[in-house]
Amino acid sequence: MITLTELRCLADAQASFHILKPWWDVFCYYLTMIMLLVAVLAGALQLTQTRLLCCLPCKLEFDNHCAVPWHLIKSNINESFTSATPEIHPLQIQNYLHRQQYSYIDAVCYERELHWFAKFFPYLVLLHTFIFAACSNFWLYYPSTSSRLEHFVAILHKCFDSPWTTRALSETVAEQSVRTVPCSKSKTFLPSPSNMTELESKRQSMSYSQTGLETAGRESTSNVLDRREGEQAKSIFEKVKRFRVHVEQKDVIYRVYLKQIVIKVIVFILIMIYVPYYLTFINLEIDCVVDIRSFTGYKRYQCVYSLAEIFKVLASFYVVLVILYGLTCTYSFLWMLRSSLKQYSFEKLREQSNYSDIPDVRNDFAFILHLADQYDPLYSKRFSIFLSEVSENKLKQISLNNEWSLERLKSKLVRNSQDKMELHLFMLSGLPDDVFELTEIEVLTLELIPEVKLPPSLSQLSSLKELNIYHSTLTVEYPALHFLEDNLKILRLKSVDMGKIPRWVFYLKNLQELYLTGCYVPEPQNGFYSEGFQDLANLKAIHLKNSLSRIPQVVTDQLPSLQKLSIDNEGKKLLVLTNLKKLLNLRILELISCDLERIPHSILSLNYLREIDLKENNLRTVEEIISF
Repeated sequence: MITLTELRCLADAQASFHILKPWWDVFCYYLTMIMLLVAVLAGALQLTQTRLLCCLPCKLEFDNHCAVPWHLIKSNINESFTSATPEIHPLQIQNYLHRQQYSYIDAVCYERELHWFAKFFPYLVLLHTFIFAACSNFWLYYPSTSSRLEHFVAILHKCFDSPWTTRALSETVAEQSVRTVPCSKSKTFLPSPSNMTELESKRQSMSYSQTGLETAGRESTSNVLDRREGEQAKSIFEKVKRFRVHVEQKDVIYRVYLKQIVIKVIVFILIMIYVPYYLTFINLEIDCVVDIRSFTGYKRYQCVYSLAEIFKVLASFYVVLVILYGLTCTYSFLWMLRSSLKQYSFEKLREQSNYSDIPDVRNDFAFILHLADQYDPLYSKRFSIFLSEVSENKLKQISLNNEWSLERLKSKLVRNSQDKMELHLFMLSGLPDDVFELTEIEVLTLELIPEVKLPPSLSQLSSLKELNIYHSTLTVEYPALHFLEDNLKILRLKSVDMGKIPRWVFYLKNLQELYLTGCYVPEPQNGFYSEGFQDLANLKAIHLKNSLSRIPQVVTDQLPSLQKLSIDNEGKKLLVLTNLKKLLNLRILELISCDLERIPHSILSLNYLREIDLKENNLRTVEEIISF
């Protein structure tokens, strides 16, 4: 016995997946319900009505058929009375058991003479309906697909109802637009006309600015989401990332959905082959032979199947329903074949919105979005917001601004050992906007911050002279780069992994001290870096902390005015030192942990050298000092 609670659970399960059902699935669902009603009606009639009525015994049998006497006489008027086929006359036994006799005859004739299609028509319709229903809903309950679909539906509803999509985007999307920087503001980095292509590639490699928000805009934006709503939106971003990685690996949902459509088309073809044919075997009158002459005196009976006409009508109506169902399945099958459902492109959405980084998706993720588009394209548009890194970064920035207020940042502002006002930010998700309200900052230290963007508002830090970037990724927008170019004096870069020096470093024409820890200083065959160091005309000191085999040639060749060179080789032997003699203006030389056994002879040609630091080496002789 199925309870109402169980039926309600089934209805709720169907309702939760309604956004993944295209119109043809909904149409097939209602056709299935009508088929089910036909089966139930036919079954109810068969159970409640008299199945077969046999109350007319054959009193005269001729040529294995029941014949009326006057019809027999008329048909044999010209024949001899000595016919080869004798007339059979019943015995007409009286036993006074009429009701029991005909009940027995009805039951025997129903089982022996009534065609099987007429007997089992309601059950066939019910079986077909169950097959169609199972094929239509198998993908919703199969473990490998249902878990993904449930996860997608849950995330989709959260995306649709998230305050980030309903409130934040409506106030902030319009404020984001890409600014094209005029070429006249570009720095004349390479004077040679032959190198203009190289210069253009440098300009394109930098992250140019986007229109930043003004102070009032930032204040209004920061109040768009409260802390709880911001955390919910961030959790949705994380769920979407994990769901995408998991679902894009396979196409299980696509294959299961395609196979169930194929099965439904095959069942439709089979039904259309045999049902119309056997429909002709449902007859009202049935000639039945039951050899019980010893009891009733009759052998042949004329029977009536009272449900024949209504079963014909129901069967015809059922065939029409099956034809509609089959045409719908055929349409969905053709849709599956002619469409690239394993690829989903957000190209139109990228053109219409400012989120041009929304990625295209594939496999099951793409197929699910195609199904959602058949229901309502608005769902995929809302979902795409949580696929955009620009949108995620915007949300992180708003949450960061809410967390790091101006008062909290002021509490982090301290005076360091060099008597400079320093702000040290450690392990944040980004750079709070209120940092640029602290105009007294002289030293800005950013450590373990994965993505740092210096916006145009950096120019408000008029006292900033020193920038320290430790294990962080920095993106400099063009107005901010222009400010650093004129004001920055000291730059420290530290990275655990061996990497390349950021290109924007070579635009800092007023830079005086450069500290590189873990950064790779290339050889002169790389023209960009070679000419980049040459443009740092005001650089007076460079500090390298790395495992080098030789002093980088770009330092000795492109920085002849260098006054201080400091190398901490971390215990690795520094082999080639002959190019030191090119640094004619060098005043301070520090070769620390370079595994030196002798003082380099090349330092003898450095006439302006005033200070040498050779600590943590393996010096065995100081004869060069005497000659020096």
